[in-house]
Formats: sequence, structure tokens, C-alpha cells
Amino acid sequence: MGFRSSLANQPQAKEYVDAFLTHAVRPMTAIFQITGNNRARQRDKWGHLLEDLASLQEGVSWNMPWVIIGCSDIIIS
Repeated sequence: MGFRSSLANQPQAKEYVDAFLTHAVRPMTAIFQITGNNRARQRDKWGHLLEDLASLQEGVSWNMPWVIIGCSDIIIS
């Protein structure tokens, strides 16, 4: 099964994906790093992590309508 889409050829879509992945790296690595701490430090760090995830979610919700509209021409073969 393959996917073909003109979305892959859209530079703006690639820009959105790159921006998302760039911003998602820090919170995702923080999740793994937090698990290595004791419970008291985990509580301190989870607050910062949740702030990072909230800002990531805001960025995604801002750009998502454009991406969804661009996905309407995906062909699965």
C-alpha cells in the first residue's frame, strides 16, 4: 500500500511538518529524561513539560486547518 499526495510537494506543508518536529523534540526527550528522576524532581519537571506541550499544541492547532485542507487529495493505492 502506498500513499501519493500533492501535499508532499507543497513547500508550506513541509515547513509546517519541520516546524512541528523541531518543536516536538524537546518535550518528547524531556518525557524520557523525567522518568529517570526521583518523584520529587519529577513533580517539579512535569510542570515545565506541560507548558512546553501546551505551546506545542497551540502551534499545531494554529497550522492544522491548512494541513487538513491540503490532505483532501491523498490517494491510497
